[in-house]
Amino acid sequence: MRSGHTHAIKTEAMRSLGEFLKNQPKNVGAKGSIVTGSMRTPLKDTTPTLASAGISKKESSVSQAVADLASTNEHVYAESVAGRSTVAGAVGKVWKIGLDFCLHAFWLNAALDA
Repeated sequence: MRSGHTHAIKTEAMRSLGEFLKNQPKNVGAKGSIVTGSMRTPLKDTTPTLASAGISKKESSVSQAVADLASTNEHVYAESVAGRSTVAGAVGKVWKIGLDFCLHAFWLNAALDA
């Protein structure tokens, strides 16, 4: 796996970006703008977009997943920062844990209802 300070710095930067993006208002575009006719100008959302900030949708998604990982599973996040696992591997591990938990809860509820 990756090691060194650069991986830790990149992971911390992704966490910070994810926390920042989660707290920002979302750009909804023209959603909710009810303008008909050719004489009126449609309302435009002035909230900055990810593209205007130079952030791809994938960078946004991964950064927010890393922020979630840091707040919910500190030990898995610490492994990633230390370079013992990749960021994608750490996020995937937490996703699998969550999926396994949901499946167990589903089957438990089904067994109790039967």
